[in-house]
Amino acid sequence: MLAFNFGGIERQHVRVDVRSHVGGSQRDHEFWLDSEVSLHVGAFSGKYRASFTRDELQSFRVQLQSLYDTLKGEAKLVTLEHQLGLTLTGNGRGGIELKGEAQDSLGFAGSTLTFQLSLDQTHLASALRELEALDSWLSVDA
Repeated sequence: MLAFNFGGIERQHVRVDVRSHVGGSQRDHEFWLDSEVSLHVGAFSGKYRASFTRDELQSFRVQLQSLYDTLKGEAKLVTLEHQLGLTLTGNGRGGIELKGEAQDSLGFAGSTLTFQLSLDQTHLASALRELEALDSWLSVDA
């Protein structure tokens, strides 16, 4: 199991643990990943199962790399099933604002939590390493 994480303070983080792939081939855009999302944002915390595609995470990693390189602009995780959405915005000086939306079921039918975290550029470096390791694992495991 591999993961990527933003935050780090006990009550201020979002983490995605990818458990396994559940369908599709390595070249298939619907290479689904069975995952668990855990959130600790302020007084709210929870865990839920989610499904992402490999392409969604790869696209997010590319955008995150660009944000890390320039510290300006945005990196967005946009998912087909709407179970997790993240937008990270750089201020050009190393400050990163993360706005997120977590939904506990597929589509638009579940309960939704909207949250925000203030990060810095060091959080991007560790998340990039984790996403690169995940991509390497998927390439070997597929």
